[in-house]
Amino acid sequence: MTLQIGDVAPDFKYSTTPLHETKGKKIVFFFPKAFTTGCTREVKSIQSSYDIIRESGYTVIGVSMDSEEKQAKFAESCELEYELVSDHKGKIAKAYGVKFGFSILAVAKRVTFIINEENEIIHVWDLGLSGQKTLLGLKSYGEELIEKLGIKNEN
Repeated sequence: MTLQIGDVAPDFKYSTTPLHETKGKKIVFFFPKAFTTGCTREVKSIQSSYDIIRESGYTVIGVSMDSEEKQAKFAESCELEYELVSDHKGKIAKAYGVKFGFSILAVAKRVTFIINEENEIIHVWDLGLSGQKTLLGLKSYGEELIEKLGIKNEN
């Protein structure tokens, strides 16, 4: 079951930093597969809103079950300024309750968690697997994220 508002976000390492040691608020978003159309739109959309999100005090971390090598190539190809984490064994996705499928067919569902300074989940945005309604809609995912965070965009 997907974690809910009020749950403590499970800890994991990104770069060399444990999530729970990261100061400030965090956005941890899961996506199914690097280099797919929907996931590419998602990460680029968040990148287009990254400056305002970062200036508002949030650390952004994307997670999928792709290999470290594939994540690195994907982040480079999308020119991302935030980190993507490889969860190739699915342990992080399972801990957050977003792992879908079994064995080599498993992927992470498209779910975003907003986490406060005390590592408590304060918002869950579950778009399921496709998220097509949002990803192909009028607003970009990044713009909707800014709206959900209550950040005033002066642009």
